[in-house]
Amino acid sequence: MHKLENIAERIRHNFDVRTAKRDEALKQARQLTRACSLAIRAVHRDDKEGMEANLAEAQVLADQLRAELKDHPELFYAGYTQDSLKEFVEANVTCALIQNQPLQTPEELGVEEATDLARGIIEKTRGDVTFSLRGEHLTEAIRNLSVQLSDGQIGAEETSGLSIPINEDD
Repeated sequence: MHKLENIAERIRHNFDVRTAKRDEALKQARQLTRACSLAIRAVHRDDKEGMEANLAEAQVLADQLRAELKDHPELFYAGYTQDSLKEFVEANVTCALIQNQPLQTPEELGVEEATDLARGIIEKTRGDVTFSLRGEHLTEAIRNLSVQLSDGQIGAEETSGLSIPINEDD
């Protein structure tokens, strides 16, 4: 019976260690995802300092996550961990593309080369960049239309099909 108690205690201890590691990994994964999100927001606002600070924080968190889970592959390959590392890659790729900087290799980022992972990140980033560019084009078109309307270059008869209110008293 003494042997059974020792086995049960060892198993309980292993579960406690794994639970603590999982809780810490989940916390770090959330922090990593947040730092990545803030880096992407900063680069869209042309806040280079904010972007660099958040990418640096993300790098530290990603390194810690990998180091702390190297002996726990069941936690390292868990969805939340892999998702946060995908966010890390996406943030680095997005920031590099927007700033016209060279992309880092998977080795430089410390991530594995997963074909599906890379394809998903590339497609998502392509969509984000396309959305951003279209938004810039739309903003420019609206600005040009507004200038034309205020300068009287477009008459009321030309805008009759548009749902833009025209104040003729100006």
